[in-house]
Amino acid sequence: MNETPELKNATTSVLLANLEVNHMTDKNKNKEIRTKHADTIIRNHVIWSMGAGLIPVLIADIFAVSALQLDMIRQLCKVYDIDNIISRKLSSIFLKKDPHNEGLFN
Repeated sequence: MNETPELKNATTSVLLANLEVNHMTDKNKNKEIRTKHADTIIRNHVIWSMGAGLIPVLIADIFAVSALQLDMIRQLCKVYDIDNIISRKLSSIFLKKDPHNEGLFN
């Protein structure tokens, strides 16, 4: 079968267009999955924060809710592949560890 250069170019263009559409579809699916996962993380942490708000001791209440909020930020950063510098710095202050060090007690 003899293919003309125009036919080859048209075939190549169609194949490239199909690849781009498939790639965009995968991106949209990935975005939907991330959004659903983020919604679940937020919903769970709101429920836990409401429960922690019922602690009758004021200082314990503040620390519990703050810890839950830091955990929520950490999990959301994982979902969206964002460097979590805020959480690392705050945890280094509270846990007195080097934020660049991987071990907890190193």
